[in-house]
Amino acid sequence: MKLRGIERADVVAHSWGASIALQMAMLEPKRVSKLALYDAWVYEEQLPTFFLWARADGVGEFLFSTWYEERADERIAYAFYDKKKWLTEPFIEAVSHIFDRPGTVAAALAATRGQRFSEWQDKYKTIQNEALLLWGREDEVTLLSFGERLQKDLPHAKLTVYPLCGHFPMIEQASASTADLDAYLAASAPVTVNPADAAKKSKNEEEP
Repeated sequence: MKLRGIERADVVAHSWGASIALQMAMLEPKRVSKLALYDAWVYEEQLPTFFLWARADGVGEFLFSTWYEERADERIAYAFYDKKKWLTEPFIEAVSHIFDRPGTVAAALAATRGQRFSEWQDKYKTIQNEALLLWGREDEVTLLSFGERLQKDLPHAKLTVYPLCGHFPMIEQASASTADLDAYLAASAPVTVNPADAAKKSKNEEEP
């Protein structure tokens, strides 16, 4: 953002990316205006035991070298509600091609090891940014209960739930979720006025 001269921006993220968006809001609150988070993966309690094991040197390398590239179609299927509609051969081939790129396994392991949400999750309540949570009701990856928890943790969050939808509302409920996102981003954010600044301005206006 600094390199591109962007002073402030809305941040839209999905799954694990939501944790990065929340960290941005905590570390640089003045640079983030609104948050829009799809099916957020942001709590230590969401992490499977496999991910915790992978933190250990050597263990993670072994697990990912033997597991990550196998049965990609089954892992993708887990993320969809309507598997027959969305898990087409071209889609599976496209994702498998991504998995086959050099460095993908190492990057996945590094990303997994970076998911230490216990260091952050207690601070989510300090985030003052407006937030829209978009969630698939049948999501088996990030359960709706975590969306409800995040709504409670974020002081200014609204949770929108899409029926007959898994981990990808932007695919399975594209029209509805995109319309909600567009409307949210287009709406003006409420202006927060510091009481001290307001009093000072009022006093200045009264003076001749």
